[in-house]
Amino acid sequence: VGFGTQTAAVGACGYNNAFPGASGFLTNSEEYDGSSWTAGNAAGTQVHSRSSAGILTAGVIVGGRLFGSTATANSEEYDGTSYSEGNNLSTGRWGLGGAGTQTAAIFFGGRPQNSPFVVTANSESYDGTSYSSGPSLNTSRGEVMGIGDAQTSVLACGGFETAPTVTGKTESFDGTSFSETADLGTNRRSAQLHGAGASNASALMAGGYNGSTQV
Repeated sequence: VGFGTQTAAVGACGYNNAFPGASGFLTNSEEYDGSSWTAGNAAGTQVHSRSSAGILTAGVIVGGRLFGSTATANSEEYDGTSYSEGNNLSTGRWGLGGAGTQTAAIFFGGRPQNSPFVVTANSESYDGTSYSSGPSLNTSRGEVMGIGDAQTSVLACGGFETAPTVTGKTESFDGTSFSETADLGTNRRSAQLHGAGASNASALMAGGYNGSTQV
């Protein structure tokens, strides 16, 4: 998962399939200064498919999938140097979308369990201390992608509605509710550059999986 800006970014956790079992679930964290990556302090939980919000000196990473396909509600804050445990999500989930800042974020959708396939429309807002229930997406989905560095200007894009159907549906969040907007040009989930964009009026998405191949 990643957060921050082009010249001050963080990448944390994830999965490396070159390593078997639990060792492939990472806590590694790296910072990017616009030209190169440097290793940083590790996150506290081995997990992948997390969500995030914030900037390099004030970020938050939440949820994710633990080894054994268990969804976690874990939440950690990053201060530019190290991660510290925060209050947890109300509902553990992985493949959720997120956007905003460390003190005003929203996280939505995701998969509360691995089998059978279940996705949710629920959202939770974060005020820098605790999570509270927010308005639901119009369409339940997992591995949904979030864009926006302000809680009042967010896009929720793509993802899985039902396995293995990938969608291009997009919803905008104005700080109060989600509403349908123009679909993605290509149906996809798990886009790797989904955090790019300051608002739902200026955003960039690249990559991902369209249901049969990487795009």
